[in-house]
Amino acid sequence: MEGRVVKVEPVLELKHVSKAYSGTPVLHSIDLALFPGEIHALVGENGAGKSTLMKIILGITSPDRGEVIFFGQKRLHENVKQIMDAGISMIHQELMMIPELSVEENIFLGREHELGFWPWERKKNARLKTLDLLKENDILLNPSTLLKDLSIAEQQLVEILRAISQRAHLILMDEPTSSLSEKEIALFRRLLYKLKNEGVSVLFTSHKMEEIFGLSDRISVLRDGHLISSKATQDCTEWEVVQEMVGREMNQFFPARAYQPGKVSLQVRGLGHSKLFQHIEFDLHEGEILGFGGLVGAGRTEIGKALAGLLSPQQGEIIWKNQLMKFKSPQDAIKQGIGYVSEDRKEMGFIPEFSVQQNLTLSSLIEFQRLGLLNRKMEESVALGHIERLKIKTNGPEQKVMNLSGGNQQKVVFGRVLQHLPDVLILDEPTRGIDVQAKFEIYTLMVELSRQGKSIILISSDLPELMHMSDRILVVSKGKQTAILNKDETNPAEIMSFAMK
Repeated sequence: MEGRVVKVEPVLELKHVSKAYSGTPVLHSIDLALFPGEIHALVGENGAGKSTLMKIILGITSPDRGEVIFFGQKRLHENVKQIMDAGISMIHQELMMIPELSVEENIFLGREHELGFWPWERKKNARLKTLDLLKENDILLNPSTLLKDLSIAEQQLVEILRAISQRAHLILMDEPTSSLSEKEIALFRRLLYKLKNEGVSVLFTSHKMEEIFGLSDRISVLRDGHLISSKATQDCTEWEVVQEMVGREMNQFFPARAYQPGKVSLQVRGLGHSKLFQHIEFDLHEGEILGFGGLVGAGRTEIGKALAGLLSPQQGEIIWKNQLMKFKSPQDAIKQGIGYVSEDRKEMGFIPEFSVQQNLTLSSLIEFQRLGLLNRKMEESVALGHIERLKIKTNGPEQKVMNLSGGNQQKVVFGRVLQHLPDVLILDEPTRGIDVQAKFEIYTLMVELSRQGKSIILISSDLPELMHMSDRILVVSKGKQTAILNKDETNPAEIMSFAMK
């Protein structure tokens, strides 16, 4: 007997969905399907139509044309409660819970009737069910803690738990990890895969390419309200997705730049540190961007830290402006004009709870003191200058950095480092996890600094970034320097061959 092909019914189908506001089209005949247990990434630049599409699915907004079909049933003009009762839940980038209520109260908000008739019965069952949820998902929180007393990341985890408790068939997530630390992102991944294994579908938006490719089964790209593509993640590359998002060829992602080698500013001779890296040698010229290529864990970051005073080399020499340097701390390197941007901006780049102004000026407060008193007007003026120059999108210098996008957070880190007027900048994965436009603005800043004669060391795992932004590329493999290549005389395959030696 021949086996029959079983057709899996989509959880959600959008057919020819269109929407316009005040006569301006924002979505053009969108066709999209999500299947049980599928993790689906919806990507696009700001203004591409992602938020409008999410609102249509959730019932906040009605389409002008087209159909929204959930488990084979056409759904039109329903409110959010009806949509949620049907099994669709939403986790917002801006949390949609009540700060003055407890964890357990927020989880069952609007569904108290499910917990029993009597108030005492509801309270007891809310506590028990919340404890079960926390235990099942390995989350350490007290059910009675008020939401306002939790960190932003913990509040986001509570919202995810609320969606899980609703036994939703489809969960929509808007930038779900934007406020999470690396440890919390690992927990989020675990929760997501648990939902997937239970047959729950997830549609999420994100600007983080490593997250998009690391989590999703399928990627759909929106641009100017049009669905450009919808493909299995394994059939996509990061740069293909980026090109589809912005509608430009790869060489248009990088600002034009002409480099003429200046005199040598930094010399590194035989630099080594135990098993981390050995015998690193190079000259860095004024105005040069020297890329550090290699696989993750090859030793590139550690070399950068040694040059920035964060790690003491055990062998070799660092010669800066013809003087032998022994940096005992990052402050020593900063005083000599060497600035460092860490690969982990959330842990080493800024203080999330502090304002934009505080983060920009924190390491140079002494410059704003007069007779022992802090000159707030001078501090604010400097902060506003950085905000304008770096195009930091903020509500004002007093806005907390944790409420900015990843790209704007990174610009704050750059501003703090540039406050010391460095002659050499060591940038470790400076564009990781930020959107396309913010990347271009960072690249433009690097070109501007290079034109001013600043030397830059670019540590990056992004090959197109290395190829387009570097003048030369130093390749590291297992702690050893395997090549220094001129970018015009090499290609990605050659770089990877040296990275794997």
